[in-house]
Amino acid sequence: MSTDPNQPEKKIIIDEDWKSQVQAEKEAARQAEAGEKPAGEKPAAQPSPGPGASLPPPDLTFLIGTLYLQGAM
Repeated sequence: MSTDPNQPEKKIIIDEDWKSQVQAEKEAARQAEAGEKPAGEKPAAQPSPGPGASLPPPDLTFLIGTLYLQGAM
């Protein structure tokens, strides 16, 4: 393999931006395990109700609305 002195040398570009992103993800995971809020993160919205949550009172309007939404999907 011969090298031509007239051709410029090829540069190798190394993207090191991913390193800071991985470090931030590791820090966020560590804080989540410790139960802390990650820095700069907005407070979480209200958690969705679990399986023991109360349902709205049964009525015909609710039934029709539920069936309509399922049919529209």
